[in-house]
Amino acid sequence: DEFGNLATSLTSVFTVNLTFPPSADPSLARTVFNGVYPARDGVPDGIYAAFVQPLAPGNYQVRVYVHPVGQAAALIDNGFFNLTLARAPAPLVQRVEMSAVAAEVVVTFDRETDAPAAGCAALVSTGGRSLGSGAACDWNAAADQLTIRLGSGAALSAGDNITFLGTIGAKDKNSLFVTSSHRVVSLAQAQLVAPPQINSCGATSLLLSAAASSGGAGQPLNFSWAVSPADSSPLAALVAAAADSTLLVPAGNMSNGQAYTFSVTVRNVDGYSSTASRTVTKVDDTQRPTVSIVNPAPLATFAYKPTTLQGSVSFSACASDRQLAFAWTSSPALPGLATNGRDLFLPAYTMQAGVSYVLSLRASLLAPPHSSSTSTIAVNVAASAPQARIAGGSRQVAVTDAVRLDASASVDRDVGNSTDALTFTWTCREQQGNGTSGCIDGNSGGLLVLPPTAVVDLPPNTFATGRRYSLAVTVTKAPLSDEASVTLSVTTGAPPLVAISPLGVRAVNPSGKLVLQCTASSRLVDKTVGYSWSAVGGSGALTLDDSTLLSARSSRFLVVA
Repeated sequence: DEFGNLATSLTSVFTVNLTFPPSADPSLARTVFNGVYPARDGVPDGIYAAFVQPLAPGNYQVRVYVHPVGQAAALIDNGFFNLTLARAPAPLVQRVEMSAVAAEVVVTFDRETDAPAAGCAALVSTGGRSLGSGAACDWNAAADQLTIRLGSGAALSAGDNITFLGTIGAKDKNSLFVTSSHRVVSLAQAQLVAPPQINSCGATSLLLSAAASSGGAGQPLNFSWAVSPADSSPLAALVAAAADSTLLVPAGNMSNGQAYTFSVTVRNVDGYSSTASRTVTKVDDTQRPTVSIVNPAPLATFAYKPTTLQGSVSFSACASDRQLAFAWTSSPALPGLATNGRDLFLPAYTMQAGVSYVLSLRASLLAPPHSSSTSTIAVNVAASAPQARIAGGSRQVAVTDAVRLDASASVDRDVGNSTDALTFTWTCREQQGNGTSGCIDGNSGGLLVLPPTAVVDLPPNTFATGRRYSLAVTVTKAPLSDEASVTLSVTTGAPPLVAISPLGVRAVNPSGKLVLQCTASSRLVDKTVGYSWSAVGGSGALTLDDSTLLSARSSRFLVVA
């Protein structure tokens, strides 16, 4: 209670284990604490008690009495002091708002509350207006906003009152609690419906409607309209005077080819407002076509990818001649292109990596007056990471084999699969149990160092029999890089020399085919090599049987449907 902190501080030197005799003075309102006080400064051991006498709201007098131990004397009044207990004011409710779709009520406080974890019934009263089945009350992270999520069958609506039940205080536990009542206000929500364009041939007027706007809480909404640009006096006067949920604009008040932005502001009786806007173009009622590029803009692509830009043309309802000529241009220029069609195809490597292009499509009428329009699109050609590839794949090698690590099939796709701008960094790790360690050169006895070249040739006996080695190459085109790795299992004897050709792609479409090619040869005279393919890993199960294969598992080619 409000004296809890006082009792804690005053009893810090007491052993609270006795019950003091009841006071004979009825004016002493309540006992705050009692206990044994040890002898010191010439004062004997005694049983002390403190009583509180209310003087005024928030003001109290605390009197301290002592009953010396072993004496039958009456209580000794040991003096008093006055105490003022001030409590922090309760949080203030700033807004009680109902959402536009009447699904929840949001209460905003002026500061952080103690955010009691209680059901809605313990926090608020709605005067019999049901919150609905399954209603819930949640606090935001800052504890200054309470959301009342209405359940099914809720009867609470904008204009009703919510009363707080004295269970919400400030974060300071000594604050007062919220007990105020507030009207639930509604948030206005403007909605504006309008066509994207009109023309004076097919339409005599433009109709804009805000009738679907909400948030009136059963009261009429107020509407005000604006337009930009207000490029004619009749249009400006018409819009300024409009106050209904609909606006009818004669097509003759709008200029050919001009785009207008119409706005409506909706305001409710609680003073809340919302604005919605739509842009409407008055299509030129001459013969001029309207051309557009339908690709998303700006368009992002890579140099190695072919790109198709698609054009689209629309005509005014007044247009009678629809025979067109098309012309594409580019900045920077892209020479040698077939640029006279509505659509433009750019083969791979037409554009350079790291360059941004602006391409324009112009559509012109073949017949006089050769009216035309133009659309543009930005195309950003990003640099792509190189693709690292190691020939041969993971395989068995004999300890007496010379081993070639060949990453020359790695490519820089930005310049037509060239390796000129690439650098190569090789690493070797010996696999030991669940870990790895650096590789020891079996010929020198020192740490194996691999040169930074695309192809690395290692002499026989570089690797130890019965060991497994992971060889990885990092292919870099600053600042981008890619990595590939193979595992070599070293054995004695003369296993066949086997390698799987690197794939030219990293992914295969589900409707496509995966084709793998193996090259193998025997070290033994008059011995042939047999093949047997198997799936040894991956993120999903792959069964190599007649349902998935278009080739035999015993063939040097594996074709997976």
